[in-house]
Amino acid sequence: MRTLFGRDLIAGTVFAVLFFAWVLLFVGGVRGTSSGTEAMARSGALAMLGLAVGACYFRFGSLRPAFRTVALATLAFLVAGEVYFRLAFFGPDALRHPARYVPASVDYPICPIPVSSWTPTAFAPHASTLLKGARFETNAFGFRDRERTLAKPPGTIRVVVLGASEMMGAGVDQDDVFTVVLEDRLNARADGVSYEVLNLSRGAFQTIDFLHLLREWALRFDPDVILVKGDGGRRDTPRRMRREPANRREVLAGLYSFPYSASFFFQAMRDHVYFSVLGRARTAAARLRRGLSPVPPSAPVATGEPSGLFSIQPIDWRSGEKLPRQREFLALAGDRKLFATTARLSGEHDLIIYIGDRHPSAKAHRIWAEDLEAQLEPTLAELRAGMAAPGGGSR
Repeated sequence: MRTLFGRDLIAGTVFAVLFFAWVLLFVGGVRGTSSGTEAMARSGALAMLGLAVGACYFRFGSLRPAFRTVALATLAFLVAGEVYFRLAFFGPDALRHPARYVPASVDYPICPIPVSSWTPTAFAPHASTLLKGARFETNAFGFRDRERTLAKPPGTIRVVVLGASEMMGAGVDQDDVFTVVLEDRLNARADGVSYEVLNLSRGAFQTIDFLHLLREWALRFDPDVILVKGDGGRRDTPRRMRREPANRREVLAGLYSFPYSASFFFQAMRDHVYFSVLGRARTAAARLRRGLSPVPPSAPVATGEPSGLFSIQPIDWRSGEKLPRQREFLALAGDRKLFATTARLSGEHDLIIYIGDRHPSAKAHRIWAEDLEAQLEPTLAELRAGMAAPGGGSR
């Protein structure tokens, strides 16, 4: 009995449980999607688990070889996975310049986009770098867009897009963003009209930010059509954006709170495995609470119809609340064409940029551009007719 429940066996069991719990917390991220009390609780739990593992290591010398083996095996697994991920998705350059290739989004301390103190996006003007491994460039106003002038050229129809990271094109090259593809498709039609599709989107923006951007910047470009992301969150104050480069302390704090922001493989493990397992566990628990009732089948998908990955809904004074703060948007838009947009993805793997990050891929952006061109055509035809009428012209 003493051998079966000896000190070393008990210590080894404690170490295994604590190490497994520590890995789960670390893979999930100390902050992740949580904040406030939950973040403090997870940080405290991580600290206590680390102290407990350290105490076991120094107290039980016979277990130290096992400790070292587990630690080295875990490190080798993460390094080998990161090397493979970078080579598979980005090629050798991602190994030669690891600091340029990170999965960090725009507000993370290690994001490589230069910042500015005056642009509406906080991105430096004329920046050229990588975001999530894809080419990222800004114009003179700090938007991820082609160079524009405030004054609209004669004979031009302007479309302005206000959205978040997916519409900004996080993770796809500059020329693959749907606004660029759409503008090129429209101008290739040679119908005597010039088209400009301005992308004023920025990662992490919500409805209040779109409203502020419309008021302060978008209307200065004199758009004919305004597309606003319909589901833009419920935050009541504009987002505080990083406008100064992160110092070393902020970088270290960011890596502690968001360790997945530095490693593609880590992020893939966290989002594609860790949260997938949690999601399945929650689904199973919900079904158990419902008495193991079967999940109702999904509605059949109609064949022969457009993919519908991008949809627009006209907004006017008579429509229902299709857009948060709809009345404020309408008051600012005036007689301009205002639409609420909804961008969706299917379950296909080639419609996301890579495993672990569900931002839309270049293929998804092309589908969005095709969908949007077809849905905008009646509005564009109306604008063209107005320009062709005697005394007509773009706004």
